[in-house]
Amino acid sequence: MKKTILFKTLIDILFFCLCLTSISALLVVPLGLGSINMDDQIVENWDLFSILIIGLSMISYALLIIGIYFLRKVARLMLNERYFQKNISLFLKKSGNFLIMSSIASILMLLIAFAKKILFSQTIELLYDSDKVLILFILIIGFFFNIQASIIKQSISLKQENDLTI
Repeated sequence: MKKTILFKTLIDILFFCLCLTSISALLVVPLGLGSINMDDQIVENWDLFSILIIGLSMISYALLIIGIYFLRKVARLMLNERYFQKNISLFLKKSGNFLIMSSIASILMLLIAFAKKILFSQTIELLYDSDKVLILFILIIGFFFNIQASIIKQSISLKQENDLTI
């Protein structure tokens, strides 16, 4: 039970940190308290690639928040210690799907940024960046949640068959 409470608490902290970050970004930029700079260019000088990159970044972040939201629902249901519920399977699948979509949007964003460097820059830098590894990790976690959802769904049906057997 303590591990489940810790799991729920950590998911809640992550969710509220992500929400706080997105809300602060939405408030800071329009109020003129800060600015968005990308590739050392101000917003007025952005080209189509820069607009696509920031758009995909926002979409990816929103999908990540939605995926964590469904994971919060799973953690809340797990506090009851009834792990074989249809809702747990449903919310795990939804969380996995949103995490997969978030990482795909992030991968597209990285590919567009790489294409921009190839087209407009003379030098190409291949650097190790932990953000790229995290995107791959989120993709793996999304697929894992989908697998877990199908396992729980099969377990529910086996449990129902077992309950009907004399």
